[in-house]
Amino acid sequence: MSAADLPVADSWLTALCQSLNSSAESARRGEAAGVADGLATLVQREDCPQAADWVDTNIACRRVRLASAEGPSQSCLLIAWAAGAATPLHDHAGLWGVEMVLDGALQVDEFAPIDMPPHGALVCRRSLMLGLGDAATFGGANYLHRCRNLSDRRPALSLHVYGGNLHRYRVFEPAEAAWTSRQVQAPIDAVLR
Repeated sequence: MSAADLPVADSWLTALCQSLNSSAESARRGEAAGVADGLATLVQREDCPQAADWVDTNIACRRVRLASAEGPSQSCLLIAWAAGAATPLHDHAGLWGVEMVLDGALQVDEFAPIDMPPHGALVCRRSLMLGLGDAATFGGANYLHRCRNLSDRRPALSLHVYGGNLHRYRVFEPAEAAWTSRQVQAPIDAVLR
């Protein structure tokens, strides 16, 4: 399925852009919770995208950039999660962010560094169970998390808004006595208008 074939209603994209514009001051201040509040009504719309229409069974997490919703201080993605799909533990290059469930359910495990890798330790500080309309918000250089689709049978779909362009980020992996990290390119599977 090409980006042109991905089903997203113009009316929903317009509502997304309006929500982002109305929370522009929160975005400028890096207040992710204020941005999330502005997005909350998007999931209640009849034209909200559905996970089954977006998932690609050949890709665990399909990332689609929403170009029309981007601005100089934010980027926007829809991520379609195959059943049981998960991300590795990662950061967001110091950007603030909002990750909101549009369809399905996600688990978000948030980690805090005791000392940053390559020689430090990371500890899970909390796990969030996010359902329809729930969001994880974050900011700061030391925010780390991993996400997974809670269903082993159903896809999920989430909206991600970041306070800038997320081109590269760090992935964290356990080593013998500590965690190691490596830079990776942020994958984009398609760009939608």
